[in-house]
Amino acid sequence: MKTKKFFYVILFSLELLLPLIAFLVIFFQKKSFSSIFLIKNPLILQIVTGILIGMILGIIMAYIAKKINYFNIIKKLIMDLIYEFKINFFDIFLIAFLAGFCEEILFRGVLQEILGIFLSSFVFIFLHGYFNPFSLNITVWGCIMYCLSLGIGFLYENYGIFAAISFHFSFDFIVLYLFYRTGKNQFEIS
Repeated sequence: MKTKKFFYVILFSLELLLPLIAFLVIFFQKKSFSSIFLIKNPLILQIVTGILIGMILGIIMAYIAKKINYFNIIKKLIMDLIYEFKINFFDIFLIAFLAGFCEEILFRGVLQEILGIFLSSFVFIFLHGYFNPFSLNITVWGCIMYCLSLGIGFLYENYGIFAAISFHFSFDFIVLYLFYRTGKNQFEIS
């Protein structure tokens, strides 16, 4: 059985590696790391916009994953994560915060500036394992997530990095929390 300690080692190792990669890319481009954090719109507007859109879409995606049988594999993956590692409210917050901050720094703040919205979103979803040649269900989910990733990219372009971070945080938080609250007994997981 995998332990909570193992979970934290993997979480922190993977997520904290991303800003390091972002820093190295920026360093070799001879740019300033602080350029990622330039304020395009008022900070409060970025945060509120990101949180509201992330929560709304998180609720919709959690509902889709729970209610549409075609996505049972996604439901199973989320529930397995929650129950295998005994994920609690604090863990959900930590996962969402680290993913939102670390992933958006790299994918929106750095890679999107180099690759553009469409390719950086593709790389983002590909590295999450959602384009799976062995599972059409996961790939279809990946296509939906790709559209959401494009949305985060456009949010970043129009509002700023803190809108993208707060969207990602609130989306992940609400999806994980809604699954956590529902409980494993509510689902037929095989």
